[in-house]
Amino acid sequence: LRRLDLLRPGVLLAYVMPAGFMQRKYSTALKEKFNSRIERICDSYALPQGIFKDTHTETNILILQKKH
Repeated sequence: LRRLDLLRPGVLLAYVMPAGFMQRKYSTALKEKFNSRIERICDSYALPQGIFKDTHTETNILILQKKH
């Protein structure tokens, strides 16, 4: 969330995160904080499992716009 706090309003950010972040219930509070700081998700990309060396998780890249 710090990355979003450092941006000027309206600026875009590419955010790399595990695919499960938006799906799992255990991170509800974190998702609410995250969603309160963004205007919209402009685009998203799902990367295949193992795209990063020594990882075994699916990864998403989200293009976000910070709230004005």
